[in-house]
Amino acid sequence: MTGEWERLYEEAVHEACARLDRLYGVFVAYNANVDAIKFLDERDIERMLTEFEPSALVRRMNEYPRAADTPMDLVARLLISIEKGKAAEVPVYNMQMQQWLEEKLGADERRIGGQAGIITNVLAKLNIPSVITYVPWLSRGEAELFENDNQNILCPVLREGKIALVPPIEAATHEVGKTNWILEFKKGLTLDVGKRRIVCPRDNRLILSFRPSWIRIHMDEELFAKLEDLCAHIDGALLSGYQVMMSTYEDGTTHEKYVEQSVKVIEKLKRISPQLRVHVEFTSIQDRNVRETLLRRIIKANVHSLGLDSVEVANALNVLGHEELAASVLRRESIEHLFEGARILQSELDLERIHVHALGLYICVLKTSERQRLELERTALLFASALAASRAMKGRIDTREDAYEGLKVPISSHGLKEVRRLSTYLKRCTSCGELHTEGLAVGDEFSCVCIPTKVVDVPVATVGLGDTISAAAFAVSIAGEHRKAPFCRLE
Repeated sequence: MTGEWERLYEEAVHEACARLDRLYGVFVAYNANVDAIKFLDERDIERMLTEFEPSALVRRMNEYPRAADTPMDLVARLLISIEKGKAAEVPVYNMQMQQWLEEKLGADERRIGGQAGIITNVLAKLNIPSVITYVPWLSRGEAELFENDNQNILCPVLREGKIALVPPIEAATHEVGKTNWILEFKKGLTLDVGKRRIVCPRDNRLILSFRPSWIRIHMDEELFAKLEDLCAHIDGALLSGYQVMMSTYEDGTTHEKYVEQSVKVIEKLKRISPQLRVHVEFTSIQDRNVRETLLRRIIKANVHSLGLDSVEVANALNVLGHEELAASVLRRESIEHLFEGARILQSELDLERIHVHALGLYICVLKTSERQRLELERTALLFASALAASRAMKGRIDTREDAYEGLKVPISSHGLKEVRRLSTYLKRCTSCGELHTEGLAVGDEFSCVCIPTKVVDVPVATVGLGDTISAAAFAVSIAGEHRKAPFCRLE
């Protein structure tokens, strides 16, 4: 069975690299920032632990702080992530914590961060001719981290009442931008907190997402008015960053204002190009009101595609009233629960496509029953897996051909087992039948594509892998057979 999957992988990478040549442009918004990355070892964490009384720190861990606005909150959430081996993103509203992190840890390196920032660099390296990126608070520090060797990253600006597309550095409008901290930790990391021994079960990271009050998800009104000029020839749009929304801001404005504007942007994009496909990349959203509003008002019936990981599946299910299933998904009880969660989200949010990336496998639940379309989605997932494996090995992507290097990474044995288990479940409990060895299950109400992924045992870094996976898979999935009129860059 492994040999058959290796054959499918090789064919998929070859086909995907060819298909990507059919794309002309992708629109990306809204969030970019600087990622300050620290690769933690025991000494780094033990140095922080000396500042706290162990029993008080354990109590704070048990209380599970939702934000990290004090050093104790931050260390408590870090220890929780290490103990569970789970990725997490925690908001930080106290900007003085930046200085504390610089003094106690310091960054090993700084890269472009934020989903839109990472996705932009991935698409640029895939050599898509025009990656049009809109970040309303773009700073010079962020702009300098865009990898624009191919000169295909373009940012919209207004000049004398007209839109121009310029390199990121020319579009930067802020001196000070947004910095997030990425704390990477390795499997086997062992710590003693009082009488509690913590052993990390797998490589992962904690993201400390700083949320300055001045950051808003919005689009300049003049730019919105001229969106036709900007996006007349794009193939798809990838939108992200909604997690920075607050229920209520200091000036009394609520998130409702920015939700409505975001919906208007999506509606206008779809009016400009009815064939355009819109993808939202989900992430951890601590505020339940914002999370539910995002799902019900922005995603439901407005976008075509949604990307998320297993923890985010649970978070989405929870606010939509499926608390018991959400708890099962969060506890990683079974692949069946994760699939049912994805299927419910696809149905209730009226999505053409939902893509879940989990350890060892990807699941894509689709509205279509067209086999050719399902085969394309499988190609997209396999390519994304190979590309992510290459990134995990060397920490970056240079070209789309890097996916060929990813083919050398072995297929996850855990993923193979889970795919077989899901196949049995689908045959027994659904109308779409088993996955067989092809990873496809076709049904009338929904269909499923599931693949085992290539997993690097000791990745150079894990940050950005989810965004790499979603961006690469979506790009291949929208690379259709038709050719559009050439994209006309604005001068």
